[in-house]
Amino acid sequence: MSEFVEEDIEGLLPVFETLRDVQLLSPTEIGAFVKRCQFFEYRLQKPRKDPSSFKGYTDYLGSIMKLVRMRRKRLNYRLREDEIEGKIIIKVANLLRQCCERFQVSLIIWLQGRAELWFDLIGFLKEEKMYIRCSKAYFRAMQLFPRNSALRIQAARFEYSVEHRIECARCIMQEGIRLNPTECSLWTNFAHLELDHVKWLITRKSILTGKGYHLPCTEEKELEVAAEAQKTPEMKVNIKEKSGQDAVLGLRVVETIINEALECCVSGRSAMLLNFWRIMKKYGLVACHLVEKLYDMLWTPKYKSEESWIAKSELMNYDQYSLYELFDKACADIPTERMHRHYLTLCQRHYSYDGDADAKEKFREQLFWLISRGYGTDMDVRKFNVLVESPEEKEKVLDEAVKNNPENAFLWMMLLQCKIKSNPTDVEAIRKLFNKATREAYDGSYGLVSMYKVIIDWAHQYSEDDVDDFFRQATFRTTPKVACQMRCVRLNYMASVYHDRPNKLREEYFLFAKHPPNSIEVHQTFIKLELKSKQISMEFVAQAFELMVVEFGSKAHECWIDYANFMLKYEPLTLQTIHRRAMASLVSDEVEPFLAAYNKLLQNSVSIYTESDSDTEKDIENIDLIEDDDDNTA
Repeated sequence: MSEFVEEDIEGLLPVFETLRDVQLLSPTEIGAFVKRCQFFEYRLQKPRKDPSSFKGYTDYLGSIMKLVRMRRKRLNYRLREDEIEGKIIIKVANLLRQCCERFQVSLIIWLQGRAELWFDLIGFLKEEKMYIRCSKAYFRAMQLFPRNSALRIQAARFEYSVEHRIECARCIMQEGIRLNPTECSLWTNFAHLELDHVKWLITRKSILTGKGYHLPCTEEKELEVAAEAQKTPEMKVNIKEKSGQDAVLGLRVVETIINEALECCVSGRSAMLLNFWRIMKKYGLVACHLVEKLYDMLWTPKYKSEESWIAKSELMNYDQYSLYELFDKACADIPTERMHRHYLTLCQRHYSYDGDADAKEKFREQLFWLISRGYGTDMDVRKFNVLVESPEEKEKVLDEAVKNNPENAFLWMMLLQCKIKSNPTDVEAIRKLFNKATREAYDGSYGLVSMYKVIIDWAHQYSEDDVDDFFRQATFRTTPKVACQMRCVRLNYMASVYHDRPNKLREEYFLFAKHPPNSIEVHQTFIKLELKSKQISMEFVAQAFELMVVEFGSKAHECWIDYANFMLKYEPLTLQTIHRRAMASLVSDEVEPFLAAYNKLLQNSVSIYTESDSDTEKDIENIDLIEDDDDNTA
């Protein structure tokens, strides 16, 4: 191993010698630099290699390079950069590339959108302007992950940014489209790329012909050149030396991309057509005829949808009242959730930023429409609850909402709150509404726990005889997830109501333990409440820990750690037994986390005892000093 380390260190030997000669680092710093490099090189030669070893080495070399550049700037010294920073940059690039190649299998996490190591390499190469290596890195990464659209788009953009290599960028995009023809982002970015190329060609042509040298002054020239290039093929029959540039400048390549994209992406082609139209708008006069053509396509029967009205709204001036009228017509023409949702977002923006009263009214109307037809989300209901002050109107809307969506427990909870707020003393009506909600609401629906909490809070004030019945229903007749949460609520309730009678809490807990399933939180809640009790019983706490490890000791190491932490304070001799039982019970995936947490627990306990012993010794020394002073005084 040492010979390989020496060989790698010798590659950095010219860097160490040059740093010593130019005195950018002190001899002490150079010595520390050499030792640190040796340390990282030995880590890289371990039989079992780890990406963190490569990452730590490259981060360290990057910090050294940053320090050297700061010293150069301070001393105003610019010589021999290739012999110092140049070699360090090459070393870092080689290390990052080795790391990427070695850990290819673990990099499948790229499919979830995390391009950690390869993006580190590419980012470093771009930053240091190593464009050839960067191009090779992109090529290798696309070989490993050919269906990663984000990588492919970034690679095409990079190839075009370096000397406008449009042919290479086109090849990258075309390969991606062949592999994944339904990926909308590939098509839209391909169109972007072609339009950027056309813009650059027209600008360059206008400069070479002497018709404009400054970018702000070239728009009219671009239009003039583009108008000549964008003539129909019939008008260009007599043009000599016709080439592929005519199709490029005439945007017929872009039209082909758009047509192919609309054929491949059938499901969302209206949305894609709207995206293409927005892209064309950004390029102004260069793509003006395509803007008109795509807008007309949006209103054809084949593509007419919510996007057609959205495009029309974007062409209007910023007149809010005209926009409201337009979207009223749009919602009447296409009464879909998406259309109303877009209108809702527009009204919310105007109401939030401008405080427009009309926007507030329209916002309320759209919320009413969405909620009453069963499209409203929990957030929509909360917004409506804040926005509307009248209880009658709230109740009316929520009644309509639960009729269209009776399985939504959150809507029932909001309706129950509204009913309680309007007339909390109407016990029969509230009880009847709650019973109806529990019959119709879906057992796993979000909001069921909140609904039980609302009815129990109300019953505690206005109908105490129903509290225990509601708790029994919540803790024994619901799904395990809801029941476990409500059991925690029940235990806290018993501890607060019967704080002077702890046996009530204990009876309730052991009743829950007798009728599983429970959750770890149920056991932990009882243990926490018992330890806070004035009449604490260590026997019941130990029983609760035993019940917890019996139920969850095979799949959760946390329960064993809590048990060990408790016994460490009261019966430390049982720790070895707990450790042995945990190792025998836990599944293999939980063993390592348990050992780490257990060792940390023991280390913390040792440090605590050490500190307490040192404090005791200090107290004894202080007592001795006081006695000595007394003797001297005497």
